[in-house]
Amino acid sequence: MQALALEQKKTCMYNRKKLKNGFLEDLEGLSDEELFEKLVLLDGVGPKVANCIMLFAYNRLESFPIDVWVKKSYGRSIFFKGIEEEKNYK
Repeated sequence: MQALALEQKKTCMYNRKKLKNGFLEDLEGLSDEELFEKLVLLDGVGPKVANCIMLFAYNRLESFPIDVWVKKSYGRSIFFKGIEEEKNYK
């Protein structure tokens, strides 16, 4: 348990150092693909979290975070027929 807490603290400190060095400056001008690629470089940020940040922090309406539960629910819905995969900018 302590090892996990120590690892999480190291990750947090690593990300803080990146942020202090201007890692996320001037992101408004980046394309969706560039912004996504930059966000997933942060430790602990995967495709879903990157899409959440893009949608809610940067108002990028093309980003739509989809997890397992959303896939299950839209898989049963007529409204979402034809949507196969989460839009990940890769």
